[in-house]
This record gives sequence, C-alpha cells and structure tokens, in this order.
Amino acid sequence: PDGVYGDNPELEPFVSAPNDLEPEGGECNETHPCPFTQFPAYKLNGEQLCDNGNTTCDSGDFGLDQYEGVWFSGGRDDWLDAGNFSVEVTIVDPATTEFFYFCHIHNQMSGRIKVLNATTGAQLDATDKVPIPYAYNQPDSFESSCGTFNVSQFVGSDACKDKTFLCGDDSNDEFGQCMNAIDCAMHEEMRVSLDNDPTVIFMHQMIAHHRNAVQMAKILLKLDPESLRCGTDYDGRRRLDGTCFDIGEDGGFPVITLLWEIINGQNAQITFMEAWLEDNQQPSHDNCEDEYVPVGFITGLSILGVVAVGATAAAVVF
Repeated sequence: PDGVYGDNPELEPFVSAPNDLEPEGGECNETHPCPFTQFPAYKLNGEQLCDNGNTTCDSGDFGLDQYEGVWFSGGRDDWLDAGNFSVEVTIVDPATTEFFYFCHIHNQMSGRIKVLNATTGAQLDATDKVPIPYAYNQPDSFESSCGTFNVSQFVGSDACKDKTFLCGDDSNDEFGQCMNAIDCAMHEEMRVSLDNDPTVIFMHQMIAHHRNAVQMAKILLKLDPESLRCGTDYDGRRRLDGTCFDIGEDGGFPVITLLWEIINGQNAQITFMEAWLEDNQQPSHDNCEDEYVPVGFITGLSILGVVAVGATAAAVVF
C-alpha cells in the first residue's frame, strides 16, 4: 500500500496487526479472519465518514476517500467551512505500542505515535521499534523566522554572490533576506545535468522550482503582511473596500487561500515527481559540479503547478 515503509502492516480494513500466529500481520477475509483488526475512523463533526456514501458504515468502510475528497474537491475554504475533521484509532492489539502517520499532501510529513496506558498515561514501550527512513528537518533561528527549511546555507552564499534576485539592500529587510536565501537555493538546485532523458531533466528542475514556490508561500504566511487581507473581485468571491481589507461576512482571504493551495498542491506534485524518479530508477537529483552553466539553462520554468505527498514507516493516513 502507498506510504508503507518496508513490510510493516498498514492500518486499513482487512489488514491484521502483528500477532502470535502472524508476526508480520497480514491480509484477512471471510475465510481468514483478522485476530486484531484496528484501523482509523475518519470523522467530520464527530460523525464517521463512510466510503460507500451511506450514513451508516459497513465493516469494510475506511472513510479515507470521503475525508480526503473534501480537500481535493474544494480546497482549504471548503475544508474550513465543512467543520471539525478528526481521525480516531482504537487500539485493540496489546502488542501495538507505536504506529505512524504520513500525509498524502505534504512531502515527507510523518510522525511516530506512541500508544499510552489508558490508566497511567505512560508509554506502553518507550523503545522506538521501527526506524523512520529519513531525518526530520530542524529549522535554525533564521529558517524559523522565515518559516522555511534547509536554506540557511544559502544566506550570503558564494554560489550566488554575483547574482541579483531582488534589487536593493536587504540588510534590514527580513523578507528580502528570506527571499534571497530561497532564490539562491533554487538557483543552485536547478543546475542539473543535460546528460539525462528530457523527462528526468524536467523532474529534477521542476522539483526545485516547486520547492521554491512552497518556500515563498510559507515566507509570506509567516511574515503575515497586512496586504494578505486585501481582496479581489477576480473570482467574484471577494471584493476590495476602501481600505483594501476584506471585511466580507463570508470569511477567508483569497491570497491566504492561494498560498495554502500552493503549499499543498505543489508539495503533492513534488512527491509524485520524486516517486516517478524512484520508480523509473532515476537519481533523485543530478546537480552540475562545474561552474559553467549554459545561457538559458535555468530560465523559462515559470509555470507553477499543483502539489504533493511524503510517506514513512507505516500506517495511518491523515
């Protein structure tokens, strides 16, 4: 199943947790019952969502299609308007001491969930039994102030000392410093080899391009300028008033919605492109080592796409 790391069982209907008879867990059906079936219930405003569209879920319902469908069909505005979404997992197997979640939208967003004793609140087992196959990003103070990740090494980098991304002095401009750092990162990451298949080259450059778009959106959300509240009549949903602020009763701001859609959409596409490279036995990146980059090599990729997903060791999809 997608998102599963190694041979760990996924918490889905008809998948048994590890048990004495099946140490690795396994699929089950009418002739092969599950000793311990435990999977998440996806809920909206406290009511379980059913994949069959009914108000009463049958034993095979997972609810994930309905849960994700609200997001992918309408985006952040519809998600917020719908109400309170939650995921509930009932642990019935005493051998289950930890499980994992991963996200179908945000690239490499995952986490370990430790099962606690219902009475004492203590962890059933403090030992991490399954390794997570990549390190979590730990933002430093600069990245935290910008709302970005993995860009501090590009602040004042020699690689971009002769490049101009924003005209003007950014020494006292936090937004400018953040933007110059991520633009330098994209500049370097889009220096890829021409020795590959055209589709591979496209993937290598577009991943860097999408990553920069996500970083740009996060910077604007983090710094939160008042202009984010400005409306537009472009789509007929929001209109400007005399002060440029959207004070309509329908709530929400179109630019903020746009930024969230960029973050979620392009992250999902990053995950797709990384999966395509892996499935087709291509390197995840192929940056140039030499200093010379042909004219036009980094220009032209100006169309922003839509989004992506990361995975990890096991089991619950949020």
